[in-house]
Amino acid sequence: MTSSLENLSREYLEAEVLALRAQGQSSARKARRDAIFQSTIDYAIIATDLNGVITDWNEAAHSIMGWTAQEMVGRTAEAIFTPEDRAIGRMETEMALALKDGRANDERWHLRKDGTRFFALGEMFVLKDEDDSAQGFVKVLRDRTEQRRTYDQLQQNEEWLRTIVDTVETAFAIVEVKFDEDDQPIDYRFLQANPAFEQQAGVNLRGKWVTEFAPDLEKFWFETYGHVAKTGEPANFESYAKAFSRWFDVRALRVGDPAARQIAIFFNDVTARREDEARRNSVQQLSDRIRDLADPTQIAHVAEEILGATLDANVVAYGRVDDGAAVVVDSYWSSTEVSLPSRPISIHDYGLYDQDLKRGEAVVIADVALDQRTGAFSESFKRRGIRSFVSVPIVEQSKLVALLYVGQGETRDWTEGDIAFIRDVAERVRAETERSRRELELRESEARVKEYADRVKLALAAGAIIGTWVWDIPNDRFTVDEAFAAAFGLDPSLGRTGLPLAQIVDTVHPDDQAGLAAAIEEVIRRGGAYAHQYRTRRADGKYYWLEANGRVDLDADGKAANFPGVLLDVDARRAVEAERDRVTGMLRSLNDNLEQRVHERTSELMRAEEALRQSQKMEAVGQLTGGLAHDFNNLLAGISGSLELIETRIRQGRLMEVEKYLVAAQGATKRAAALTHRLLAFSRRQTLEPKATDVVALISGMEELVRRTVGPQIHIETHAGASLWTILVDPNQLENAVLNLCINARDAMPDGGNIIIEANNRTLDADAVSLDLDPGDYVSVSVSDSGVGIPTDVIERVFEPFFTTKPIGVGTGLGLSMIFGFAKQSGGQVRIRSEVGKGTTVTLFLPRHDCVKTADEPIENGNLSDHKSDKQMTVLVVDDEPLVRMLVVDVLEELGYRPIEADDGPTGMEIIRSTERIDLLITDVGLPGGMNGRQVADAARELKPGLKVLFVTGYAENAVLNHGHLDPGMEIITKPFDLTVLAKRIGDMMNSRPPSTGNR
Repeated sequence: MTSSLENLSREYLEAEVLALRAQGQSSARKARRDAIFQSTIDYAIIATDLNGVITDWNEAAHSIMGWTAQEMVGRTAEAIFTPEDRAIGRMETEMALALKDGRANDERWHLRKDGTRFFALGEMFVLKDEDDSAQGFVKVLRDRTEQRRTYDQLQQNEEWLRTIVDTVETAFAIVEVKFDEDDQPIDYRFLQANPAFEQQAGVNLRGKWVTEFAPDLEKFWFETYGHVAKTGEPANFESYAKAFSRWFDVRALRVGDPAARQIAIFFNDVTARREDEARRNSVQQLSDRIRDLADPTQIAHVAEEILGATLDANVVAYGRVDDGAAVVVDSYWSSTEVSLPSRPISIHDYGLYDQDLKRGEAVVIADVALDQRTGAFSESFKRRGIRSFVSVPIVEQSKLVALLYVGQGETRDWTEGDIAFIRDVAERVRAETERSRRELELRESEARVKEYADRVKLALAAGAIIGTWVWDIPNDRFTVDEAFAAAFGLDPSLGRTGLPLAQIVDTVHPDDQAGLAAAIEEVIRRGGAYAHQYRTRRADGKYYWLEANGRVDLDADGKAANFPGVLLDVDARRAVEAERDRVTGMLRSLNDNLEQRVHERTSELMRAEEALRQSQKMEAVGQLTGGLAHDFNNLLAGISGSLELIETRIRQGRLMEVEKYLVAAQGATKRAAALTHRLLAFSRRQTLEPKATDVVALISGMEELVRRTVGPQIHIETHAGASLWTILVDPNQLENAVLNLCINARDAMPDGGNIIIEANNRTLDADAVSLDLDPGDYVSVSVSDSGVGIPTDVIERVFEPFFTTKPIGVGTGLGLSMIFGFAKQSGGQVRIRSEVGKGTTVTLFLPRHDCVKTADEPIENGNLSDHKSDKQMTVLVVDDEPLVRMLVVDVLEELGYRPIEADDGPTGMEIIRSTERIDLLITDVGLPGGMNGRQVADAARELKPGLKVLFVTGYAENAVLNHGHLDPGMEIITKPFDLTVLAKRIGDMMNSRPPSTGNR
């Protein structure tokens, strides 16, 4: 019977227990049911009353949990629940659910007698009597601990596997391959993929068929994956997928049921490695092909062809740059029908990036139509079939000498590897073409030397040259030609085999031997050119004057090795010179009484020189103003012509063509603004934008620019003191000052040398007076060189405008003058110290400023509508120029403000004195009517404390700035300005906190 009971179902047991507890049956039937209750070995059955007190406990419960029926009957069933379940009242919850729904299921951990835990599947249901009233509960449990542990282990393993797959750098995917009715692979779908898949492939294809993304994908991929799915043979390969623009290293193997046609693929993006290999191979191919080429044009063309094929470009061109920034294209390569002009191409004809090239920076344009440097020239590029390009400059000794240009007919995101490869090829082309040119020049030079040798032979034959010699200095062997031997009565055979120098010198006049020995000793010590005149005894026994010209060659150790030369007959010339000296002596004695006249004439010459210097200054001013007038006329012609064409196109209704004329007029306006700023810088009245500046960061940031500017022959050092103070200056002007000083230092060292840029904290007390500064804390920025130095009489004038020691046409004499003006405008001073032959140091003293360093303000782009305000605020505009006033008022109305106009200071003050609410005052600085803009602002703040003020100016009038600072709540904007910049400045001021109304 026990055997049959063991095979009873759980449902049957539950039914029997319910019947047993619900009915009062015969003793026989009850005995049978008790036997079933006790004999079930897989299910623990526990009966309780309505309070959870155990009333029955079968043998399986004893076997599973360890307690006997005697131990558990009368105890609460909470004993089998874990402490955490008891804490949350799990037993009570189950009984409540059973009473409500008739039964309550659970799967959870329970306790054994020994304190260990087991996992059980359980169910509790209600015992009812004949009246269907609840009498208690029965809880049936089955031990599933091993199954639970197996499940938990599987879950953990799955989690580990998922973590590995999600974090590994190798891309992984499960792919289902699709076959057609002929069992040929035609597509595949990505069922699963790890995060690295999207990173490596560059696209998320989870759940998608590959043809959705790449309908033209190479057939190779379908065939390879289909073969793996059908045969189960793994595949390892590298291949390029054009749709993904990537090279992949792939391993594929079949997984799961073969009928499912699923494979696992593991792959890595090896594009960078393959491209690097291709570039290295291309460089090697370039070296092999140009090794024996002698024609510079052929060398350039081979490089262009290899570069174009490697980068899949449309056009590659190499050209030399002349002094006028024109590119002479020696040759070019093209994969399509692209024509380049035969004439030199101006860099300015195709974009605004010439300064980038001159600094040695590669110009990288992904889309010529969108890049601001080339947008205005996109039509020119379109005609050439170019949408993107890279232009790599070659700069030698701070001069742009050549360009390598790579163009593409489509937009392209050029990689760092592309740019480095182009630069490498550019440098190789430059080196090889220059090598071939030098070799060509050498061949030409050799031809000229041969021609000169022939001429020397003719001179020997004519008697202009007495003879030639070569002295082997280490062996003291003096060989001479036949003409030399004949002139001095020497055996020609000895002249060919060599004589000691002493035998040659023996023919020199005794009075001249000491001088000759000193001259020979001096040239042997230093090497190089030699020339000396002395008298020698010829074959006729007479002494004649001659001149020896030669050159001492040094060996690798710097020792004299060889001394070739020629002898010239100067006897007749010396006689003429002697006669000249005799006559000169006679004239000198006759002219002693003319000393006073000479002194007077010298004074006249000095006055004439000063007048000439003043004339040169005026000429420089004339050149400057003439150049400015020329440039302004060009710009005004562009603006006027654009406006006339806009008017014409509007009248014609051709509104789509208006934009390009607007762009042209705006561009001309901005260039005119830049021109006026340069003029203001010359006059020392430029509008400075002082900011809290970190000098250490500024010098570090421009160190590379300085190196490229001064060239490799100059060694640069930078030094900065610890905890350098902050200064309040215009950082751009400070950068210009340091760069100009470095350029001056470079010019003072034509053979190379050292430049040291230093910055230190300086506290000036007694020294301040000598520097024309107030006592206090300053930061000194100095530039020192090891150049030729400056004489004392010149140092006194170096800061004068137009004064320069450079040759005519090299420099205007304005550099140091502008630096002096910048330092004074910034509340500082500049001093120069120099010693002839040792070098020069120029030092700027700039006052300390305790403030937080601020980041550069971003350039504002966008439209006026981006800065509209919904606040009802009133702005007073004071400007005597009606056009400017109209534009500012229109902008304010466009932004949602209420503008009020005044054309001079007194009219503006009448409005301010009225009851009108004024939130912002915008005023020009130079105003008619007896009050300038600063006076209006100060008077307005007396009446309306805390009033925000925006000054509009064309240059930095002293009336606005108090020692380089504006009062809180005051800002300045320089004409001409972009209207979006004006709108943003107004919005920022309106939204800023009002300034303090305390004492200012």
